[in-house]
Formats: sequence, C-alpha cells, structure tokens
Amino acid sequence: MSDLTPLTVTLTREQLYDRVWSASAVQLAKELGISDVAIGKACKRYQIPKPPAGYWAKVANGASPTRPPLPVIVDPKMQQITFWPGPPRTERPPAPGNTDGSTDVELEFVSTNMKELGERMKASSLSWAVPTSLQSLHPVVELTMEALKQSAKEKRYVRPGKPDLLYPSSTRIGRNTLDIRVAPGSVDRAIKLAQGLIRAAQAVGFSFKEQKDSYRGYHYLELFGHQIQFSIVELSNREPHVPTAKELADSAKYSYSKPPKWDHLPNGMLRVNLFQGNLRTNVAEIADGKVRRVEQMIREIVVAMLKEVDVALEGRRVQWEEQRHAMEAADARRREEEQRRLEQKELDDLVAQAERWELSERLRRYRAEAEEVARKAGALDDPSSKMHAWLRWVANVADRVDPLSALKKRDDPAS
Repeated sequence: MSDLTPLTVTLTREQLYDRVWSASAVQLAKELGISDVAIGKACKRYQIPKPPAGYWAKVANGASPTRPPLPVIVDPKMQQITFWPGPPRTERPPAPGNTDGSTDVELEFVSTNMKELGERMKASSLSWAVPTSLQSLHPVVELTMEALKQSAKEKRYVRPGKPDLLYPSSTRIGRNTLDIRVAPGSVDRAIKLAQGLIRAAQAVGFSFKEQKDSYRGYHYLELFGHQIQFSIVELSNREPHVPTAKELADSAKYSYSKPPKWDHLPNGMLRVNLFQGNLRTNVAEIADGKVRRVEQMIREIVVAMLKEVDVALEGRRVQWEEQRHAMEAADARRREEEQRRLEQKELDDLVAQAERWELSERLRRYRAEAEEVARKAGALDDPSSKMHAWLRWVANVADRVDPLSALKKRDDPAS
C-alpha cells in the first residue's frame, strides 16, 4: 500500500475470491492494509471459500490442489465487500541491546533546565563504565548484596510457574534495599550494574534518596524534584512443565489443584526497569540483547531517565501555564463582574434620582394647583393661615426629594 492510505477498499465477491486463492491471507492483508482476521471474517460472512490449512505448502511443492467453486448468492447487498484500511504501521526501532551502540542517543530536551543540563553533559567527559569489582560499593548497594546472599542461604517458597529468583526482603533485615530479583549466579553482576547505574546517574546530577514508609519504603533517584525508581530483574526461558507425581495426585483429588503449564527458568539475561515517581509506572525497559548487555547501555539508561524528567518538567510547566491562564481569566472575569456591578449600581442610582425628580416635579405641580385653588377661594389672604404653612411645607418636601436642588442652590447667587 502507498503512504496515502485510501479511506475504503471495495471488492466484489468474485474479486475477493480470486485474491484469496491467489495469495495467502497474510500477504493479502498487507496489500489491502487490513488484518488477516478481517479477511477471514469477510469470507465467512459473504460465503467465500478459503484455502484450507496446508494449501500453500502444497502449492510451494508444485502441487495444484483443486479449489471449491464460489457459491451463488442473489442478494444484491452481498455482492460487494468494503474494507476500511487502517494507517500504515510504523516499524518499531530496534531494542538498544540489538544495536551496536555506534550511534549516540540524542540529548534533545524541551524544558529549560534539561537543555542546560544537556549542554553541560556534551561539554564534559563522563564515564559510563560499570565497576569490575565489588569494592567501595554504595552502602545501599552493599546492603542489597548482603540481603541477596542471605536469601540464597534460606529455604524459599517458589510459586508454581514462577522463576526461582532471589529477592532481598526488607522485612527480614529491617532496612530498605534495592529492587533486584535475580538467580544466585547473577547476584554479583546485578550488584555491579546497580553500582554503575547509581554512580552514572549521580554524575549527571541525580540525587540518590530513600523514602521511608511504615508500609513500604524504597530508594529512588531525584532530579529537579522528579523521582525515578529502577529495578533489575533476571529474565527467564519458558519450558513445558513436567508434572510431579504429587501434582498429578493432587490434581486428581482436588478440582482446584492444577499443575502449572510452564516452567520459567532463569537464563542469565538482565533487564533494567525504570519507573516514574512513587506510583511505579513503568516508563522504560532496557535488557540484554543479541549485540550488547545492559552494562554497555548505562548511557542509554541514564538518558532515558533524563528524558522522563524532561517530560515531567515540561508537563509541569504546561500545567503551571494553564493554571496561570486560568487564574488570569478568572481575575479578568472578576474585574468585569465588578465593573458590571458598579455600572449597574450607577444605573440604579440614576433611575432612582430620575424617579425622585419626577416625584418632586409632581409635588410642585400639585402645590401650584393647590395654591391657585386656595387663592381663588381667598384662603391665602392671611399670611399666617394654615394654608400658607402647608404650601411652604410642600415646597420644602419637593426640594428635599429633588436631587437637583443642591445644584440649583449652588448656581443661585441669591441662595
């Protein structure tokens, strides 16, 4: 298929029948950009015969097996088959252990702190070698080695179907150790690897710390406030399990007792697991490969830790930026709301003043009308009459209600 994958691929029953019998399902799936499972389902649904098992082996040997005819279907909806190809799969890069390490891992970072650290690393000459002896070990590494050797002397329970690996129990020795699970023959190698990894990580700026917890403590490497844990595990080969006489007897006696299907035998290959923070989220795995062992990939392991810190720092920066923008937006909304509240208050005050002015004008008109009626009736002949007093009171009330009275008095020179 080309880089521009079509949205759909439509074939008639006859076309799919011819192609199914012209190439294997795996090869046809690659050509159409779908899975061989999808081809099998389509053949079953549209009643298209498929080559039986061993058909292509016979063809490769020069035979010409007969193929069944295509059944006739008159339903017009069953005459065409449409597939929806997915995007082309990208090939995974080879595992570090399967490369010769001739190409250095790029020190490309996004966060400011990690960019500066990367430049310092490029300008310095760091040693990525693993120690060749067990002398001058880090105290925690030495404690882990003693715990592993003590575990080798003890009788251990190995769960059926699980590899027989040593594990330094923090409960037995009363102190937290490194997470190393290996067979007795790989203890020295794992200890040297742990020593070299811690020393290389400290050389680029990591701090080696311990988290003490009442339930489960652990050690970790920290850089710019971000924690990275690591473990070293020996891999195993899977071989068919041969049930013992006791397992067969227990299986016949108890329905819940079943011997394991496989035995997992340690094979001497080590793998380093990197975990994010205290959540034990796996972020990288680097193991012995066909070309190199993990001791030769200390730089790749440290760079993987640095890149995880870089991702965390950049994520933290983005989160802070989002929080800052959210706070700024909330502050802007608060100011807008305060401005709207002040404007509404001013509007309410203006409306109240207008209503008071209209009331004062109504009172003055009413006073003038009342004064005219009283004058015609002769009620204003006596200046000391109650009518005069009432008219003065109404005028004072109108002036007190009128919000413009103060302005009028300020502009009136006689007042």
